[in-house]
Amino acid sequence: MSKRLIIIVIVIICVIILAALGIFLINKSGRPVPPRTITTALGTIIQEVTFTGNVNAVDSVNLGFEFTGAISNTLVDVGDHVTAGQLLAEMDPRSIELELAKSQADEAAGAAEAKISWQKAQADYTNTIAVNQKTIERLKQAVRDAKAAYDQKKDVWEQTVREYDDDSSTSQTAYSAVVAAETAYNLAQTTLSENIKTTEKSNDTARSAADLAYAQYQNKVQKSPTQSGLSSLQALTGLSQVKLAKSRLTAPFDGVVTARQVKTGELAVAGASVFSIATVDSLKITAQVSETDALKLAVSQPASITFDAIPGTFSIDTKVSKIAPAAVVIEGVPTYEVTLSITDPTRLKPGLTANVTVHSGRRDNVIAVPRRAIITRDDKQYVRILHDDGSITEQAITTGLDGSDGTTEVTSGINEGEKVITETLSENS
Repeated sequence: MSKRLIIIVIVIICVIILAALGIFLINKSGRPVPPRTITTALGTIIQEVTFTGNVNAVDSVNLGFEFTGAISNTLVDVGDHVTAGQLLAEMDPRSIELELAKSQADEAAGAAEAKISWQKAQADYTNTIAVNQKTIERLKQAVRDAKAAYDQKKDVWEQTVREYDDDSSTSQTAYSAVVAAETAYNLAQTTLSENIKTTEKSNDTARSAADLAYAQYQNKVQKSPTQSGLSSLQALTGLSQVKLAKSRLTAPFDGVVTARQVKTGELAVAGASVFSIATVDSLKITAQVSETDALKLAVSQPASITFDAIPGTFSIDTKVSKIAPAAVVIEGVPTYEVTLSITDPTRLKPGLTANVTVHSGRRDNVIAVPRRAIITRDDKQYVRILHDDGSITEQAITTGLDGSDGTTEVTSGINEGEKVITETLSENS
């Protein structure tokens, strides 16, 4: 290095040292450096909440069979448009058809058996009534005959008494015959009375047996008053019919097949997805929003959406349509599912990433200060005001909307034209 160059470097270093020393001496001279401030004025404050979400179908479903079986036919593939009720796939129905045939045969046999039992019980009841009626009639006739014999013997005795003396042997013989006839008559009445009770009990027993058999028959063949077509026997048949119907997989709504998990001939496992269907012409945006931002949102707030996959200035305007009432914890953070409607799904497909900006609040003609200027102490908020004479005072304020630019609305406590200090004392010391 030349001697001249060395001298130049030394001079530059000295200049830098002298300049730094001068600044130091000025700061230590006792003249305070004024703090940084902003002068309050009326303006507009805007609050925006930004997050990312995904485009999803309004309706989407994974379809599968309720029981395991072999797929005998598939009629649609991924990308096909389907309508509600359209057949998508069929399971081999032969085993189910056999179950249905057996249940129908069991139903018919059970109904016939129950009917025969009821008819037999009804016939036994009718026969019991007839037999008991004949028995009672016979006993009633016996009572009538005993009464006639008693009356006849009594008449003979009375005639004998008139013709002979009461103490005569003829009168005594006639009286003995009256007593015997009266005893026979009383016995006949007692027998009739006892048999009436016995036959009534017999009739009741036979009637109860017939009623029970009829009730059992009705239970097997008569439809339930609350479940049409489901009696005790028809239930198994009905279950087989339902199972047969569910061996055919149909679309629950209009949409597009978005996934297919099986092929013809493969085994479909109960509950496993066979097809996925979505309404690609009816879309929505869903996102998991942290609790801090979710509390700023409300249904019907306007929003702007852009998409990473669509270059340029393409964006859509929409609104918040739904906010989940309960949080879901994701990686330890409580989040709320927020849904935004899409009125025009042109160029959009399910699965796209959406950048959402919700315009959650706006205040016009208000005073706003930087949030760093606000001091919070004892649950109250303050700002420091710099007066024209250089003095500083704290002023209590109330705040409103937090803006996305780092400012906060001041609803009371300060007026236009005031100088608010925006730094801490330590920053200026």
